[in-house]
Amino acid sequence: MTYDLSKVISNGGEDDETIALILHEFSFLAPNEWIREQAQTQGLDIVQQLDSGIRFLDFRVMWTSSDSKWDWYCLHFMQSNQKAIEYLKLIREWMDQHPNEIVVMWFSKHGDECAVGQAQYPDVPQEHKMEFWNQILQVFDGLLFNTTVSQLNQTSIGDLIQRNHRLVLFAADYVEFTSASPLALDSCLIENWHNESITDEQKNFDFQLCTFSNSSIRADAKANSRFFLLSMASSSPSDQLKNAFEIKYLPFDVDSRIAECDGAFNVPNITMWCPPTLMDISLLTNYYAQRTIEFAFENNWTFPNAFYIDAIDVNGTIRTGTDPINPLSATGSNHDITAYAFVDTILAYNVRIGCASLDSRNDDCQKLTDILEQRRAVYPYTQWSDTVCGRNVDWPPFPTNTKMETELKRIV
Repeated sequence: MTYDLSKVISNGGEDDETIALILHEFSFLAPNEWIREQAQTQGLDIVQQLDSGIRFLDFRVMWTSSDSKWDWYCLHFMQSNQKAIEYLKLIREWMDQHPNEIVVMWFSKHGDECAVGQAQYPDVPQEHKMEFWNQILQVFDGLLFNTTVSQLNQTSIGDLIQRNHRLVLFAADYVEFTSASPLALDSCLIENWHNESITDEQKNFDFQLCTFSNSSIRADAKANSRFFLLSMASSSPSDQLKNAFEIKYLPFDVDSRIAECDGAFNVPNITMWCPPTLMDISLLTNYYAQRTIEFAFENNWTFPNAFYIDAIDVNGTIRTGTDPINPLSATGSNHDITAYAFVDTILAYNVRIGCASLDSRNDDCQKLTDILEQRRAVYPYTQWSDTVCGRNVDWPPFPTNTKMETELKRIV
């Protein structure tokens, strides 16, 4: 929900509880606009993201206050403008309008799948968790995946739609948050594979290629009733945060600050640019992520059950250009708003898997494949050279077979 962050630092926005409380209570003393820019990863609102084909939602929440009134808000360091329940109502409304769609959500504070109690939601009494859970049950009444009837690794999409078990909800702190409800799944069942950072894109590239090429990861997750989630997002390195702040608020000796910032990314040819916001870093991350996704698709490798990914754009794309999606840009020149057909590539992969056991001459399969290839061609995998903003062609280099084998042993 980072498209709708307020200028208030959330209680729990910082993992250290004491610092978090101080920052929350004295948010008015902080450079809030700048901090919000370092927390925003999405520009489309939740309905636009769903319209764009996103079906996994990383829904981060915390019990915090706004104008001295306490409630559950979304957060990404800053808390959301609206209460969390208001975004959930929008999701329910969208799902009612799209009765054949399935959505997976994960509730947590900071993406820690197995933390419980104080480690997950510091200083939040269980009664507040249960109150929120009961609100969630009311909003999604009749729509929730029910573990007494359906099984995550066996029930077909058709059966989920027929049963109206169309919202699969993972909950961190499962026992205290839901009282072990059969209408949710423990987020400890998530096989949460973390992407390497943009600060080491070569290692990141190798990691992604090895993950996609190893079909046993997803197969093992399914066999053990686990949900294979792969992060292709990134975060802000400390040198970027420090220097972006100083460039904005202490605008002298800028060249040396840019040089120090550039050094944190280890991307060739960044010599004149310090990404000013987290969104800029997300766009740069997407530029290189498209390469491994496209390569995996073309080589018939395996995708996870879901992705974390930032800077979702219209028509099922991820933006790889240089113009941040805040607000949503309608026009752009050169590669400002260049985007990659992320959702249609995943759909084409799913069609390929679903049609593999059918006759190769199956008309429906061929029609779907043709439609998706036409749509992918509108937003193709695109490289270009931009020495200012870190876009390189045919970089990083592909690893050798020996290096791939080493990386596979490291990650499996």
